[in-house]
Amino acid sequence: MQLFSCVRPLILRNNSEDYPYSVSGTCYLVDYYGRPYIITASHNYQKDAFDVSQLTAQYDVNKSEMIPVCRAFIGNPQGDEDSDKYDFTILQVSAELIDKDKWKASGAISLWQDDGYTLPSPKLNFAFRGYPTEGIEFGFPERNIQTTGVTADAFYEGKLASEHIHTLTVNGDEDFPDFNGFSGAPVFQLVHIDERATVPSFAGMIIRGTKASRLMHLVSNRYIVPKLHEITVRHKIAELFVSDDPQ
Repeated sequence: MQLFSCVRPLILRNNSEDYPYSVSGTCYLVDYYGRPYIITASHNYQKDAFDVSQLTAQYDVNKSEMIPVCRAFIGNPQGDEDSDKYDFTILQVSAELIDKDKWKASGAISLWQDDGYTLPSPKLNFAFRGYPTEGIEFGFPERNIQTTGVTADAFYEGKLASEHIHTLTVNGDEDFPDFNGFSGAPVFQLVHIDERATVPSFAGMIIRGTKASRLMHLVSNRYIVPKLHEITVRHKIAELFVSDDPQ
């Protein structure tokens, strides 16, 4: 469960006093060489209806403090026929407004350039955590958000037409009513060293799935991580935290 402490419901700030927030899918917090980001599926929000500053996530999933976002890098270029592999958005966290102590305690997962090289194996287990739509409640009059996360495991089925889109068969899907809300959930490949030790590696992010088929489709780490690196370098995003660079 410590692995999934990076996972959050994606929160949209609404222009409404009665309903100040809504939840749309899942996202996860990432520390990339000391740069804070939030990553989610692009289809989780209406790009024409929501400004970047309205997209956010909680520092702590049990508290109301929100992470400030300043810029969105959308992976889906118009006119590209293979749109699935671009169905992700990388949100840059505001360096000026971030609460550094709360971010450090948030459980953000550290990703490195090497995390973009891992290949999926049909011999290994995969696991993901998301926030299904059925588990979202709003407290009144406090207006706080109450969500229930669900963790599941799966087996690797193989690639789709694109080398960047892969398919998993979900186990234990009877634990949640449907797959709505899991888009944006990070997926990890698990290497079991022995009965007590498991080594996880980032495998990608859920973009869609259907309960009837028990299949989840994910965009590969081998596409997300290079894009994350490209954004960091191209836009010269400054390091906010001292990174323990494994290289």
